[in-house]
Amino acid sequence: MEVTTMPTNTTPPITRDPEIHSGAPVFTRTRIAVKVLFDYLEDGQTVDDFVSHYPSVSREQAIAALEEVEEMLGASANSKRGQVVTPGCRSELT
Repeated sequence: MEVTTMPTNTTPPITRDPEIHSGAPVFTRTRIAVKVLFDYLEDGQTVDDFVSHYPSVSREQAIAALEEVEEMLGASANSKRGQVVTPGCRSELT
């Protein structure tokens, strides 16, 4: 019996390149700064509003970027408490 696995997308949703927006985080394979998504959310708009205005960013990519930032913030908060965080693992901050 042959087992077929679906390919996984290992491309990170966010990249930084000194040649693009002076190294500010952008959505991978675009010149769209991640901050633009946060500006949309801050203004009360949705992820769907954002991707409708920036079709080169998929909804999945926007959600993955938000999750990556959430993990980074969680890791930062945990490291300040002296806790070790394993990448890819989520834990509740207590």
